[in-house]
Amino acid sequence: MAGRLFLVAARARHEHDCDACQLVGLMQGADLYYCPSSHTYVARRSDDGPDYISTSLDIVKRVGEAGVNPLIWSAHQRHKALGDLMFTS
Repeated sequence: MAGRLFLVAARARHEHDCDACQLVGLMQGADLYYCPSSHTYVARRSDDGPDYISTSLDIVKRVGEAGVNPLIWSAHQRHKALGDLMFTS
């Protein structure tokens, strides 16, 4: 995925109650977030509170693409790309 740039130019479609979470993208009807306070990726598909999946950054790094939900992997890749963009001179 090197060289791909993800630009978040949209607003979240679903209500999310964590003020710390950063929207990193939209994919397949889900809002994708990275939460810096818990080091977790979140994919939310509706406004219903428990209707989401999440995986910690440590697990994503440990198991890689084959071991996590594709939405979580996409959130991870988008978060990395945005971080690279922010810290590249």
